[in-house]
Amino acid sequence: LKGFSQVIAWGSAALMLGFPLFALYLVFDISHFSDFVRDGLRLPIQWQTVEPWQLYTLWLVTVCFWSVTVAALFFLRRAFSAFAKGELFTVENSRSIRVFAVLVFAQALSKPLQAAIGSLVLSLNHPEGQRMLSITLGSDTLQSIGLSMILWIVAEILITAHHLENENQQFV
Repeated sequence: LKGFSQVIAWGSAALMLGFPLFALYLVFDISHFSDFVRDGLRLPIQWQTVEPWQLYTLWLVTVCFWSVTVAALFFLRRAFSAFAKGELFTVENSRSIRVFAVLVFAQALSKPLQAAIGSLVLSLNHPEGQRMLSITLGSDTLQSIGLSMILWIVAEILITAHHLENENQQFV
């Protein structure tokens, strides 16, 4: 358990560093970002008409979306670093897992909004009638919502159990 927890903590730290570096790379190579967007969104728009300001706006929206991921990874790393030290059932770990679950839940809820903003921004310069608002809700989003809710509830149960344990120790 300790070794696997340490791997998760290190992986989380690496991703926390990797996301901002990758975002900086993409802002300086906006054509590469354009390729990612084109492949990821698969919108039926006139890609040759997309202007740089639209790509930079979408980059900013994407970075905001990714920042929730980086924050979630911070709390995941915090909990698994403690697990790697043998600190399993502490209230701090449960709170870190709860914040991680809340952030994953928030990100899953915001994913359709990010896609909608992306489609709107990329089609703004199209003639009337050809602008789009694309809302996507896939099974991966629903799975993230479900798993984050389960993790959130388990964390709340552990926090409540810790408080009950403290109350019981005060009576003894």
